[in-house]
Order: sequence, then structure tokens, then C-alpha cells
Amino acid sequence: VIKRIETADGTILKKFYPVIKKKVPASESTIQLIKDALGDAVNRPHGTGWRAKIKGVEVAGKTGTAQVVKLKSDNDPDSDEGEIPYQQRDHAWFVAFAPKERAGIAVIVLVEHGGHGGRVAAPIARKLINGYLATTQRRNPSGPKKSYK
Repeated sequence: VIKRIETADGTILKKFYPVIKKKVPASESTIQLIKDALGDAVNRPHGTGWRAKIKGVEVAGKTGTAQVVKLKSDNDPDSDEGEIPYQQRDHAWFVAFAPKERAGIAVIVLVEHGGHGGRVAAPIARKLINGYLATTQRRNPSGPKKSYK
């Protein structure tokens, strides 16, 4: 997904625009409910994505863990992940967008054999979103760039 191609000095060479191929048949209230739940996963106490939280920006996201193999320790919350051979460790996922009500960026982070999404992938997403927001703010200090739903 590319928004634009530009030179190092900021000259825009080419812009790309979103093409809506299909819309999810859901009411506005359903969409809002989903956004609120994704926002809570990051911004509420004990949310699984709290490591993606950014002060002053409401990030919304969903953590995930993709199991590689069934291990004896799957049901043992006290198991030490460091004892699991690297190639058998779960993959860590985190999907996020920000700001929650008017998204300007969406990211998907997958860390192969990284473990749990909230612990490993969410902090990476936070860094990516922070970088994007800092760049956007430098280019347009008076406000956010146009965003798309």
C-alpha cells in the first residue's frame, strides 16, 4: 500500500488514492462498537494491546498469537517461553490503526516465533505509528492530513 512517492526533499513524484472495492454491510453503530472495543484493547487498564498506547493519540488494535505447534505447556500459564525451541515458539501479531475515530495509519506487525502479540508486536506497532505521526506533524503542523475511513 503506497500513499505517495516523494524525493528526500519532500517533492511529491506520484500520489496514489484508495479504491473502495467493497464495503462491509454493517451499520454505523456496529462499526462504532468495533472501534470502541479495539480502542479499549489498547487504552484501557489490562487491555492486551496496552504496549501500543501513545499519549495524546487513541490507538485502536487487536493482539494475536498464532500457534506454531501444540506444546505440553499450552495450558500452563507459568511455563517459561525461553525453554521452548525457537522454531516451535508462537508467532506474535498486532493489528492497529490511529487515531481511532479518524484513522490516518493502519499497521500490521507479525513477528515470527516472537511469542505473544501484545508483548512483542504491539510495541513495534507503537514505534511505527509514532514515526508516522511525527512525520505527518512536521509536514503539516496545523493539523492532521486527510484520512480515509
